[in-house]
Amino acid sequence: MGISVNITKAGVVPYMYEDGILKMMFMLPSSPKRYGYQVAKGSIEKNERLAKAAMREATEELGLREDNIITVNHPGIVYSNMIIFPVLVKDKNRFDSPTDKETKNVKWMTINEFHEIGHPGHLPIIYGIAYNSF
Repeated sequence: MGISVNITKAGVVPYMYEDGILKMMFMLPSSPKRYGYQVAKGSIEKNERLAKAAMREATEELGLREDNIITVNHPGIVYSNMIIFPVLVKDKNRFDSPTDKETKNVKWMTINEFHEIGHPGHLPIIYGIAYNSF
């Protein structure tokens, strides 16, 4: 008997290595009701493929540019009702400005920095990326 997961949100965590240290990019929501830096994610539109929805959200919320992507890690990390795709990028400075009004700020962080100012509910996703659990 298989496990059924109702995936309603898709997102991306851009990552890179700087001097051998893993850094990941997160967004700070503009709403004061949403706590800490988070994984860029959003609702999947009707008939939209998961990876396409994730990339759309990353473009809107982080300013991710397709020409800055080295690889998209598949199958992604399924957590709760989300699928998150880790995306290795070429250059941490080759991002456009986010276009989504829900994004107050974006920030590159190490795991330790995320522990301090990130949303604790997203830690399993962060550890999945850090330990290649995708």
